[in-house]
Amino acid sequence: MESQQGQYKIQTQVSLVVLHASVLNDRSVFVPGLKQENFRVLEDKVEQKLSVFKQEDVPVSFGLVIDNSGSMRDKRPQVNAAALTFVKPRIPGMRASSSTSTTTTTSIRSTISRTT
Repeated sequence: MESQQGQYKIQTQVSLVVLHASVLNDRSVFVPGLKQENFRVLEDKVEQKLSVFKQEDVPVSFGLVIDNSGSMRDKRPQVNAAALTFVKPRIPGMRASSSTSTTTTTSIRSTISRTT
């Protein structure tokens, strides 16, 4: 339907809107364990009814590139320990891959995944 100013207007009816939210405290630390009564959703200053309230972990995917060149030889134990700590799966469905690089074209790749 064309409006009076020559622009088109689309109208639709929505029965459910998904609103993802993460809550951080004043130190930017995630706040777990919140309940539905801890939230209010307003649309045009009118409070909306919350039909569904869920707490879910979200799968994460990331990659890590490790410098394995000669200049890192003395630091390799600390780098390896840090890399293993970083990629240790903590979230169900989290996927991580790591790759080492040197000054040559040799590359070692490994993938870690946990689906629980």
